[in-house]
Amino acid sequence: MATTKELLGQYRTKWAAMGYPEDIPEEVPEELMRRGLAPSYKAAALALLNNDMRLTSLGFQPPRSKWYDAIKRVEIEERAKPMAETNKQVSRRIDELRMKGVAWAEVAKTLNEEGLPSLSGKPWSHFMAVNYNRAPARPAALVEQKPNKTASEHKLAILEGRLFEEIRRNIELETRLASFKT
Repeated sequence: MATTKELLGQYRTKWAAMGYPEDIPEEVPEELMRRGLAPSYKAAALALLNNDMRLTSLGFQPPRSKWYDAIKRVEIEERAKPMAETNKQVSRRIDELRMKGVAWAEVAKTLNEEGLPSLSGKPWSHFMAVNYNRAPARPAALVEQKPNKTASEHKLAILEGRLFEEIRRNIELETRLASFKT
């Protein structure tokens, strides 16, 4: 961690490279100093008088704690746990309703009535319900898979429940139509 004296040296060096090769001025117009568009010893003195020893008012970044990233990671993981379970509940409920043949508008209405949250936190709409099945927050990995499947069964298990059911229904319909034609 650099000392205040070293930071002031860096401040002078930075501005020397940006057009003040001999030295920075004592004072500059107030507006330029406030916006950080020109260096001055007055700006450095004001930073020190305001107890800004890390010189953040002169554009330096405060040092980041070595624990900040670890604490933030834990916080994000804890926040994600309930969301993952909620996403599973919403996915299952949408699949249940769609397998019963409920229209998308009714699905949205039901989700709102049941108090299930959308990804955005806003009330469910027809479009949000439709797009929820395509959202990256609902990966196919959430579909429960049973072990010891054949290769074709395994490929079908990767499909989401609703999509699997639609494909199965289409195959049944095509089979029925083919039997009527013969």
